[in-house]
Amino acid sequence: VVQLNTNSRIQFDYEGEVRAVYLHQGEAHFTVAKNPDRPFEVYAGTGLVRAIGTAFSVTLNDNSDEINVVVTEGVVEIAPEITPQIAREIVRGIAPEAITPVIGPQTAMVDTMPSGAQVLTDKPANKYQRVSAGSAAVFDRDEVRAIEKIEKAEMLQLLAWQQGLLIFSGDPLEEVVAEISRYTDTKIIIKSEDARALRIGGQFKVADTRAIFSALEKGFGLKADYATNNLVYLSYDKNKNST
Repeated sequence: VVQLNTNSRIQFDYEGEVRAVYLHQGEAHFTVAKNPDRPFEVYAGTGLVRAIGTAFSVTLNDNSDEINVVVTEGVVEIAPEITPQIAREIVRGIAPEAITPVIGPQTAMVDTMPSGAQVLTDKPANKYQRVSAGSAAVFDRDEVRAIEKIEKAEMLQLLAWQQGLLIFSGDPLEEVVAEISRYTDTKIIIKSEDARALRIGGQFKVADTRAIFSALEKGFGLKADYATNNLVYLSYDKNKNST
């Protein structure tokens, strides 16, 4: 079962010996049926997330190859830079040095290099790292930057989009606006540095942008000016709101 967040796109390939999914953009949460004979693999950017039976979400960050993984059930394995062909051969027990390179996983195609070419040998099978339930990982094509346990409240915040909610706990307004902007065609411009650094907390419904602006005005002293129906300026008078 797959739940797609807004502005997200995936591609499936179930014809081979594994269940392969290619996350081209955005975020998806997967609940995977157990099948040891057919691993479930998610390719995002240059990285791989592999599971047999578990539940987890994968986010491919915009404008970068950074990947975020949150595991809600079971265990997954992650690898910073790997292609579908290399992953298949590792499953079969063939040494990575013997595999010819292929193009990146985003294309879901194989492009064989001239005979005798070899893959980089610094990405062997033992570079896979495990992430267990209740943990999150951040990695890119170069390295796994962090694997850490996360509190239940943070887990709920990270996965709140599945219930159509946005939850913030002291996040800068700039980050809040970036997240809200994923769910609306309205362009939101922050007019002042004081507003940009303002810390926001609360729970909002993603489908009601005007209600979010109203809550920001009432609870945090912001002012939302509609230049047009699809353009809003957010401002904050620090001195006025401190009196």
